[in-house]
Amino acid sequence: MSDTSRPRIELRVFTEDPTKSSVPTLFSNYVAISRAGTEVQFEFVALDINVLAAKMQAQAAEAPGPVEVTGKTMAKIVLPLHAFMQLEQHLQTIFSAVKQEFAFEKVEPNERRAIS
Repeated sequence: MSDTSRPRIELRVFTEDPTKSSVPTLFSNYVAISRAGTEVQFEFVALDINVLAAKMQAQAAEAPGPVEVTGKTMAKIVLPLHAFMQLEQHLQTIFSAVKQEFAFEKVEPNERRAIS
């Protein structure tokens, strides 16, 4: 039996009300996304805004280049590639809505690229 002949199962997951959640919300300033083989990893990193501001101010007087700052990893999520691919349509819908609502200009490739 080939994979195309298997019945498709749709899964709908409901989450609890975020205002009544027992799990604290973690604020992340930066999200790193990487892929290794058949897995995709999301790493949520918190940055100290004071350190970032001080480094940006100090570097303004120096030669232009990336500002390097160390953050604290708050969470890492590893998804199998097939689960990650299911996010494509949902993320495209979110990107389209955000672009329309906030009138974002087109971001050129590598314009907002993170340095790892």
